[in-house]
Amino acid sequence: MGKDTPPVPLPEGQNTSILTLPTEILIQIFLYYIPIYPECPPLFGRHSPSILTNVCRWWRTTALDMPKLWRAIHVDLTLSDKPTNLYQKGIVETARTWLVRSGGSPISVSLTCHQIHAIDAQDLNMPATEILLMECARWEYAIMRLPSHLSKKLYLKQRFMPLLVAMRLTSVGITSEQALGQIHAPRLHTFDSRLSQDLHYFKLFSSDVWSHLTTLKLRDIPLDSAWPILQGTPALRHCWLELWTPGRGINDYTGTILRVLLHLETLIVTSPTTILPPCEPFLRGFVLPSLRRFAIRLALMSDLDPPGSLTDPLGIELLVHVLQCWMCELQVLSILKLPLDGTLDQPIQEAFQNIAYLELNRSNNAWYPNPEFWGVDWFS
Repeated sequence: MGKDTPPVPLPEGQNTSILTLPTEILIQIFLYYIPIYPECPPLFGRHSPSILTNVCRWWRTTALDMPKLWRAIHVDLTLSDKPTNLYQKGIVETARTWLVRSGGSPISVSLTCHQIHAIDAQDLNMPATEILLMECARWEYAIMRLPSHLSKKLYLKQRFMPLLVAMRLTSVGITSEQALGQIHAPRLHTFDSRLSQDLHYFKLFSSDVWSHLTTLKLRDIPLDSAWPILQGTPALRHCWLELWTPGRGINDYTGTILRVLLHLETLIVTSPTTILPPCEPFLRGFVLPSLRRFAIRLALMSDLDPPGSLTDPLGIELLVHVLQCWMCELQVLSILKLPLDGTLDQPIQEAFQNIAYLELNRSNNAWYPNPEFWGVDWFS
């Protein structure tokens, strides 16, 4: 599976028109055939550059001489329920071939590993992860769903990724996170992550990397971990916090020094859990003068506030107060997971009648921001 099939010779007098195309046009056709970089094409089948090598010798020669065709590599080891079968081993070998064909080009890599502890899954995850990590100096875009465990032989104290600009990292095992070491990525501006150990965020990057981030999404993050991270991200323009567990006590942020994020334009605060974190004191700890777009699950404002402290148990007045603390001119406001019967629609519309675009979301399904209104296209 790691090798292309031999090119099929063209019968004499048939389809010879493809042989008359100038090489420059053929190159453009090939580039249009695959997804736009940095999106990764499939290793096999439709829209895979491997298909282009099977038409004729000229197409094969042209394709193999185009590093741009092979510079976006997606390795998905979850396509089969049998992680040790030959098909999946062929995926790893094909990815290795593409890495060679991409030459010295910057690359976009995507890795989806089995996040289980079975020995056979580990045996396959290891070579797939290793071949991509060996090329990390060429990474420009990376989406990495790491295995639950990696051998210590992959551990490095530091990894240098001088070209990396955007990264999505998902991990359920501390050994995989430790294997990455400290990442030096001076060009990194977009980071989306879910780690098994929140303290590892402070080991993953140096303070310089955090200080240059402009887009940040943290998944399954407690407030007490998000707070110090945001203290070190002064350049942020877009931030999405997917909160998990209450974390520290409700008053732990009261009285702390206000954190001013001068450049933050977009803030999204969601939570998939039914045990909602106390979000209002946390949000009051910021001043966000440039904020223009804000989305929040309204229940995060009120469900865990101290008894007797609220004149509005629904959190609407608290939300109004938070927006006043931020000293911003909000243009887009999305309030998520509202009651299906619409009972809160009127008081919300009255409270935020000056907002140009007000979205009242009643769905219990996962909400995703429309890039047209939200100024950023998050990792899908």
